[in-house]
Amino acid sequence: MKVRAAGQLPWEQRFYARARMPRSYLSTWEMAQRWPVLQARVVSLSSRYDCGPTCRMPAQTCGNERWQNTDMGFGETNLAYRDYFPVPIARHPISPLEELGAYEALWKLPDASFKSIAELFRKHPGSVPSEHVDAVDAAAAANQALGYLSAAGIESFGVRVHGAGEYPLRLRDAKEPIELLYYRGWWDLVDSHRSIAVVGTREISDEGLRRTRKLVRELVRHDFTIVSGLARGVDTAVHEATIEAGGRTIAVVGTPLNTCYPKENRDLQERIARDFLVISQIPIIRYAQQDYRLNRLFFPERNKTMSALTLATVIVEAGETSGTLIQAQAALEQNRKVFILDSCFQNAAITWPAKYEKRGAIRVHSFDDIPKNLPVSEL
Repeated sequence: MKVRAAGQLPWEQRFYARARMPRSYLSTWEMAQRWPVLQARVVSLSSRYDCGPTCRMPAQTCGNERWQNTDMGFGETNLAYRDYFPVPIARHPISPLEELGAYEALWKLPDASFKSIAELFRKHPGSVPSEHVDAVDAAAAANQALGYLSAAGIESFGVRVHGAGEYPLRLRDAKEPIELLYYRGWWDLVDSHRSIAVVGTREISDEGLRRTRKLVRELVRHDFTIVSGLARGVDTAVHEATIEAGGRTIAVVGTPLNTCYPKENRDLQERIARDFLVISQIPIIRYAQQDYRLNRLFFPERNKTMSALTLATVIVEAGETSGTLIQAQAALEQNRKVFILDSCFQNAAITWPAKYEKRGAIRVHSFDDIPKNLPVSEL
């Protein structure tokens, strides 16, 4: 099934999205597992609909009662939506492209930050980005963001919106939860209940590299999905070792999907996007247009998201001022486990391991200390 919105652009962007479903039914719909992911060819965001001022669905897929009388295209079966939900339908669907544009438009505000946006949605629970942005501004921002992605050669990507199906509810444990995620690759990896983050310094030592590879091999052998941030140092070693060991990996990056940092990891990022999963919460337009020195502030924010996405965080090696400690603090606040390798405690030059152990982090003497301290239901 192809969805084509009205309008023309000099290029077409392949866009993975969920069908435009009424918001109140998305969770049920996803659980029913009756609706496949669409590979929609989105040309532009249309602001013209035919069902009335309160409905945002195009006429061919709306019309209130028409929802229950329209063949929704279940492959060969061609069953209708009413065969599964013969009840009145909510009038407000979610368009991933529209929400993408609205999210980008929110970030165009001068004082926009993850904190301010989280506060906005905290004041308006249950709302989505498009309810806080003018439709014209959202459409313009969507086209601009897609232009950046297209210029970078990115043809396939997707978004997940809070309030719609497949948004990871674990993210709501964060102090300032994000409302929209961009991704490339195999989204189902997010649903792995055996996901664990392995992070550390960008200036990894030879011994730290050895420990990282050894730890990753054990995690892969125990069927964990391994998450890291694709940064230089420990993160890079984690992703590479996971792939070499035949495991599954997720990269939660501190840049938009159309950017790679560090640049030498571009091939690795493309490999993970092709075979595994890359996730970003970073606004595309804001990142491209603001002073590049301010973009470094996005990296600590992604650490908070990484900890919320995973069951636990393991720290291999980190200095006193490492951004890894931001993730450790966030993980503890989110009621996640934090594991610190014993070698960190043996380093007389740092004091943070003992401080975090007092806060609830677990000292790892051997690999078995990790699985035995995780909830049995997660193993």
